[in-house]
Amino acid sequence: AYADFNRSLWQYRKPILSLPNSEFTEWLVDYQVYNRCGKDLLSLRLIDENGSEVAYVIKRRPPDLKINYIISQITDFTRGKDYIRFEIDTGRNQQFHNYIEFSIKKEEYHIPVTIEGSSDQQNWKVLRDKAYILRYQTDHPVSGNELYYTQSNLRFLRITFKSSLLKEENLISVRIARVIKESGELVERKFTKISETIIGDQYGPDSVILLDLEKRGFTHQELSLICDDKTYTRIVDIYDGDSSNGPWQYIGTGSIYKYGGEKNDIVEYDESIKRFIKVVIHNYDESPLTVNVISVRGVPRYIVFPTITISHPEFLYYCNNKARMPIYDFSRECEKKSEIPEASPAELGNEEPNPYFKGEIIEKPFCERYPWVIYIALGSGIIILGLIAALLMKPQPPTSSPH
Repeated sequence: AYADFNRSLWQYRKPILSLPNSEFTEWLVDYQVYNRCGKDLLSLRLIDENGSEVAYVIKRRPPDLKINYIISQITDFTRGKDYIRFEIDTGRNQQFHNYIEFSIKKEEYHIPVTIEGSSDQQNWKVLRDKAYILRYQTDHPVSGNELYYTQSNLRFLRITFKSSLLKEENLISVRIARVIKESGELVERKFTKISETIIGDQYGPDSVILLDLEKRGFTHQELSLICDDKTYTRIVDIYDGDSSNGPWQYIGTGSIYKYGGEKNDIVEYDESIKRFIKVVIHNYDESPLTVNVISVRGVPRYIVFPTITISHPEFLYYCNNKARMPIYDFSRECEKKSEIPEASPAELGNEEPNPYFKGEIIEKPFCERYPWVIYIALGSGIIILGLIAALLMKPQPPTSSPH
């Protein structure tokens, strides 16, 4: 049995119009529910015709990244006039590898890197060239110390840092791995009309692109940038916001590159449901990229519940800021089995206000509902401070000394 459900505390609901003729039912969480509940979906409740809760579990299938690290050893560290070079022995097992991580003790750097492979330390094959590792201290640290390269099972790697400033003691560690990305289920929004602004700073020109998802509530956590350029490496910062004018919140950084047959055009970031995305491409000393298509993707969530219950589910209730995530035996069983049963889709109606609602109305924060007030307040404050400064700087009449 579940705790008594008090429907007067939930602000919105959707009627369940029809259920499939199957053992389990699922419903795709839409933007309206995300917008009211947030991405955690704490306040979802399925209620039957008797006013009792119906157990459910939330299903999502994100892409899975498997990283298998390989025990390796650095050998033959040499220095030239404008480079540092060292070799890495990955062992005799001829394991496949395609990924390298560097740990470097230095506040700021921007270092070109070449990665080569060999089976005998005599004949070397280029696995990746014109790559970069970097770190900058800006509003937030920008860092990219991981590189992918052409998958290989060659035993030896030769790494060349084209820098005269990097010293052997700056290199703390190196890790080699094979990374396998398994596809999950993603929903996508594609942008083909790309408008960008070039903004210069001390590190070179940045390309700034604003994306409007049209609605708040579309869950997203990665984007891909399709570029015409033949060879490139760039660091990309991602921000989100509820207005095209900000304020912006930093949600992630990634590296995109293209070299030979190898490329990565995907930047992953913290999951968001906000409407606007700001993409900042750091070009540094290179020309801005020609970005033709940007695809924004997110992992959908489904509510899965048993179709055959004592009574049929009647409404999906949501939006209660004091609700906690419910814990049901059904969800525990699914977690224990590490499997959520296959289900058929249900049909839900449109969002409607809960006619029994008597709680506190949940609205967006005042500054989000009326963002223009912030700018008026800031402008007024600046004007007032300017007037005060002018009065303080106004020359005072000389005071007469007594005789």
